Amino acid sequence: MKRLILFIIILLFVLSCSKNYDGGSLTIVNYSDKQIEFLYLTPEGELFPTSKSINVGNGETYEIKGLPEGNYDIALDFKNEVNSSINSKKNKLLCLKIEKGVNRTWIINTDGNIINQ
Repeated sequence: MKRLILFIIILLFVLSCSKNYDGGSLTIVNYSDKQIEFLYLTPEGELFPTSKSINVGNGETYEIKGLPEGNYDIALDFKNEVNSSINSKKNKLLCLKIEKGVNRTWIINTDGNIINQ
Protein backbone atom coordinates (compact mmCIF):
# COMPACT_ATOMS: atom_id res chain seq x y z
CA MET A 1 0.00 0.00 0.00
CA LYS A 2 2.83 2.39 0.88
CA ARG A 3 4.51 1.65 -2.43
CA LEU A 4 1.30 2.43 -4.33
CA ILE A 5 0.92 5.77 -2.56
CA LEU A 6 4.58 6.60 -3.16
CA PHE A 7 4.22 5.68 -6.84
CA ILE A 8 1.17 7.94 -7.21
CA ILE A 9 2.96 10.86 -5.51
CA ILE A 10 6.01 10.45 -7.78
CA LEU A 11 3.77 10.18 -10.85
CA LEU A 12 1.91 13.39 -9.92
CA PHE A 13 5.22 15.17 -9.33
CA VAL A 14 6.59 14.12 -12.73
CA LEU A 15 3.40 15.17 -14.50
CA SER A 16 3.32 18.56 -12.80
CA CYS A 17 6.96 19.23 -13.71
CA SER A 18 6.45 18.30 -17.35
CA LYS A 19 3.80 21.01 -17.76
CA ASN A 20 6.48 23.68 -17.34
CA TYR A 21 8.03 22.64 -20.67
CA ASP A 22 4.89 22.51 -22.81
CA GLY A 23 5.95 25.51 -24.84
CA GLY A 24 9.03 26.33 -26.82
CA SER A 25 12.14 28.24 -25.89
CA LEU A 26 14.48 30.91 -27.20
CA THR A 27 18.23 31.06 -26.67
CA ILE A 28 20.17 34.21 -27.51
CA VAL A 29 23.95 33.87 -27.92
CA ASN A 30 25.90 37.12 -28.13
CA TYR A 31 29.29 37.19 -29.90
CA SER A 32 29.30 40.96 -30.51
CA ASP A 33 31.28 43.47 -28.50
CA LYS A 34 27.97 45.18 -27.72
CA GLN A 35 26.07 44.28 -24.60
CA ILE A 36 22.41 43.35 -25.09
CA GLU A 37 20.64 45.37 -22.44
CA PHE A 38 16.92 44.80 -23.05
CA LEU A 39 14.71 42.17 -24.65
CA TYR A 40 11.20 43.15 -25.78
CA LEU A 41 8.84 40.24 -26.46
CA THR A 42 5.13 40.18 -27.21
CA PRO A 43 2.68 38.04 -29.18
CA GLU A 44 2.56 39.33 -32.75
CA GLY A 45 0.23 42.29 -33.22
CA GLU A 46 0.08 43.47 -29.60
CA LEU A 47 1.07 47.09 -29.10
CA PHE A 48 2.90 47.03 -25.79
CA PRO A 49 5.69 44.47 -25.48
CA THR A 50 7.03 43.20 -22.20
CA SER A 51 10.58 44.38 -21.67
CA LYS A 52 13.14 42.55 -19.65
CA SER A 53 16.58 43.74 -18.65
CA ILE A 54 18.90 40.87 -19.60
CA ASN A 55 22.48 42.30 -19.84
CA VAL A 56 24.08 39.68 -22.11
CA GLY A 57 27.73 40.43 -22.86
CA ASN A 58 30.20 38.97 -25.35
CA GLY A 59 30.21 35.16 -25.26
CA GLU A 60 27.20 34.98 -22.95
CA THR A 61 23.80 33.40 -23.50
CA TYR A 62 20.26 34.04 -22.33
CA GLU A 63 17.42 31.52 -22.46
CA ILE A 64 13.65 31.82 -22.10
CA LYS A 65 11.75 28.56 -21.57
CA GLY A 66 8.05 27.75 -21.59
CA LEU A 67 6.88 30.23 -24.23
CA PRO A 68 3.41 29.40 -25.55
CA GLU A 69 3.18 28.45 -29.22
CA GLY A 70 2.71 31.30 -31.66
CA ASN A 71 4.38 34.18 -33.46
CA TYR A 72 6.11 36.88 -31.45
CA ASP A 73 7.38 40.37 -32.14
CA ILE A 74 10.84 40.72 -30.66
CA ALA A 75 13.38 43.50 -30.30
CA LEU A 76 16.82 43.64 -28.75
CA ASP A 77 18.40 46.86 -27.50
CA PHE A 78 22.13 47.21 -27.09
CA LYS A 79 23.59 49.22 -24.24
CA ASN A 80 23.99 52.95 -25.06
CA GLU A 81 22.07 52.56 -28.35
CA VAL A 82 18.51 53.71 -28.99
CA ASN A 83 16.13 51.98 -31.44
CA SER A 84 18.24 48.93 -32.16
CA SER A 85 18.23 47.47 -35.65
CA ILE A 86 17.05 44.10 -34.28
CA ASN A 87 13.31 44.78 -34.22
CA SER A 88 10.64 42.61 -35.83
CA LYS A 89 8.18 45.51 -36.04
CA LYS A 90 10.61 47.16 -38.49
CA ASN A 91 11.69 43.92 -40.23
CA LYS A 92 9.04 41.18 -40.29
CA LEU A 93 11.70 38.59 -41.24
CA LEU A 94 12.80 38.79 -37.60
CA CYS A 95 9.45 37.61 -36.19
CA LEU A 96 9.94 34.75 -33.77
CA LYS A 97 7.90 31.59 -34.33
CA ILE A 98 7.64 29.39 -31.25
CA GLU A 99 6.60 25.75 -31.62
CA LYS A 100 5.93 23.27 -28.84
CA GLY A 101 9.12 21.53 -27.73
CA VAL A 102 11.36 23.44 -30.16
CA ASN A 103 14.30 25.58 -29.05
CA ARG A 104 15.01 28.59 -31.29
CA THR A 105 18.57 29.89 -31.16
CA TRP A 106 19.54 33.39 -32.21
CA ILE A 107 23.26 34.06 -32.59
CA ILE A 108 24.35 37.69 -32.64
CA ASN A 109 27.59 38.02 -34.65
CA THR A 110 30.46 40.46 -34.06
CA ASP A 111 28.68 43.17 -36.08
CA GLY A 112 25.54 42.92 -33.93
CA ASN A 113 23.43 41.11 -36.56
CA ILE A 114 21.48 37.87 -36.24
CA ILE A 115 23.21 35.10 -38.19
CA ASN A 116 21.15 32.10 -37.10
CA GLN A 117 17.43 31.78 -36.44
